[in-house]
Amino acid sequence: MIEPDRELSALLARHWSIDAVLTEPARGTNNLMRIVHAAADPAGRPLGLIRVYQNLDLDRVRREHRLLDRLAGAGLPFRVPRLRPADDGRTVIETGTGPVSLIDWIDGDRPDLDRPEALRAAGRALGRLDAALADVPAAEAPFDWTTPDLALAGIDDGRIDALADAGLAAEQVAWLRDHAGPPPRPDGLPLQVIHEDFAASNLLAQGPPTVIAGVIDFEVAGRDLRANELAIALDQTGALDGPDWQQKTRALATGYGEAVRLEQAEITEQPRLIMGRTLGTVGWRTGRWLAGHDTLAEVADRIEAARTAERWLARNTTELVELLHEGLSGADLAVTLDQ
Repeated sequence: MIEPDRELSALLARHWSIDAVLTEPARGTNNLMRIVHAAADPAGRPLGLIRVYQNLDLDRVRREHRLLDRLAGAGLPFRVPRLRPADDGRTVIETGTGPVSLIDWIDGDRPDLDRPEALRAAGRALGRLDAALADVPAAEAPFDWTTPDLALAGIDDGRIDALADAGLAAEQVAWLRDHAGPPPRPDGLPLQVIHEDFAASNLLAQGPPTVIAGVIDFEVAGRDLRANELAIALDQTGALDGPDWQQKTRALATGYGEAVRLEQAEITEQPRLIMGRTLGTVGWRTGRWLAGHDTLAEVADRIEAARTAERWLARNTTELVELLHEGLSGADLAVTLDQ
């Protein structure tokens, strides 16, 4: 799309009969997205978001939509994206740039996850979500990260060579070669569909006190180790950042434990899974770079984040596991699920 706003406006008029004014989201996304306002009331409450998928093919988009349909009827205390069908009933329109969908607007703001109170609310929402996802068949999620899909997040010699040829710093290339391969997947841990991308950017909140009003962006959801959900959340919410990381980590874990009980082995594996997640983001970002969606600098930034995580875990693994045991064992599961 040379002029995305004009092209997307035409799609909205043609397929949804909406005369729209489009604005860009305040923060960047992994897909081309625009906020949709009614042309008759451009300053009013948005109608939704129009999204051009850049990471999923048509089949994976349809699987994401089946997952969202299932979750819409799961009785969750927050909203998940709801697809607005086109005039002909389709929830996804094929275009030369990628599949396009229209998603209804969800009110709320990005939560401030520097506050333990907000992190506990986020952990509680994630636990409720995982409880609802526990019985979802793998075929109703975009990915199955226990299959060859995992290679999409891997770091292999071909990808490393391509990065080196493009001018990636020699120090980073050497580090990647020492960490090549798929993200680790310990054997014997429970499997289920999980969200896979739980972060402040994918949450909508109201309050104070913080109440999670929406969880969005299920495009990388898939069957995986259940324990990976908490590891991803710890990595992406900022719970491990700053001098108060112990308090924030305990808050997130306590909230999550109000809805989900992890096995002891799932807790013990958290440091290794966190490291695996940081490596997986390097592999995923490299794939987007190879597809022309990201820059080499963005890949380099992910590598530095992974190296920082490795150093942090080397210092704090024992204390992290102890805190997670305390937080997850201190939550009241029965009370929360009755609320």
